[in-house]
Amino acid sequence: MKEITTTSEEVFELVNGLTLNQKIDRSLDLIDEAYTEYGDNLVVANSLGKDSCVIWDLAKQVSSNIKGFIVTTPFKPKETKQYMRDFVEHYPESKVFESDNKTETNLYETDPNGCCEIFKVEPTRNALEYFDANCWVTGLRCTEGRTRTDYREIESRDKGLIKLNPITKEVDWLVNVASTLFMTIMVLSMHTTSLMKSMVLWIHSHSN
Repeated sequence: MKEITTTSEEVFELVNGLTLNQKIDRSLDLIDEAYTEYGDNLVVANSLGKDSCVIWDLAKQVSSNIKGFIVTTPFKPKETKQYMRDFVEHYPESKVFESDNKTETNLYETDPNGCCEIFKVEPTRNALEYFDANCWVTGLRCTEGRTRTDYREIESRDKGLIKLNPITKEVDWLVNVASTLFMTIMVLSMHTTSLMKSMVLWIHSHSN
């Protein structure tokens, strides 16, 4: 899989002209192509946010064998950490990574970049090394901030490592709808009866 040379503007124009099903198919094709090439050396980065939930669901449609990792920090609320534990219990092919640094608890106030390096970048590197990753899949999107406007669907910024961003050009409403449905179904599958799950799936199937 090679880095796409098409400009961000050209990809955005292309994706913006697709229907919902075509956008989903495009993202699935990107993940499927990557998984066909890299197999077990492909891993999904999962922040447990709305975009990551969409990516995780798409990846699982490609193959139930695809693995994932979650990077956490000491600053996460207890509810988030409980959700994280529930997620890993439900998807044991996921693994949590966290910095061993327990002293720099206020670093985000004095050195935000250094804080990010210690608590996010380094654990991510450890995760990619642990999974022996040649390709990692993210839910990053260009509409999330000024520092993310140049993201491409396929990137090779690091030697021997492909970064795949299958929904980088998707608009907010699409991701919000898809992720809300996925998170609702996932939470119900972990904590409620099969009847409730069936109700949510029925509502989803009749809302299209």
